[in-house]
Amino acid sequence: MRGLQYKVPVPADVPSVIRSAISLPAFGTCRAFCRMTLGDDEVVMTMQYVTDGFPVSENMRLQVTDSFKPCILSTGAVGVTYRRWAVVVWVKELPWHLRFLKSVLVPQIMDRGRHASEVLVRNILQSANLH
Repeated sequence: MRGLQYKVPVPADVPSVIRSAISLPAFGTCRAFCRMTLGDDEVVMTMQYVTDGFPVSENMRLQVTDSFKPCILSTGAVGVTYRRWAVVVWVKELPWHLRFLKSVLVPQIMDRGRHASEVLVRNILQSANLH
């Protein structure tokens, strides 16, 4: 397992419903923990993110798992099947007056995770000169 810590800015596109419910600092601290496991035919990388300094950050964690597994393409060439799972883990319930934020935060987090996986795939393909 490896870990790293970095400063993370508040995204510019935070919905107004969140900005009106809570005050947001310019930056927070993120700690990321990475674990990679190698199976007979699969590489799995799990990242866990703990963010500090934001109003609801002590209530939730994000875990993202990426899986890379070889496959045979219809052309007979060897390819890779890539899958991603993202889970928002609620470690502590939000205060009653902020519970509505779950329905706003989780879709935003999942959408960012989908976008990040697209960026990862694009970068891998560009590095391999396949795209």
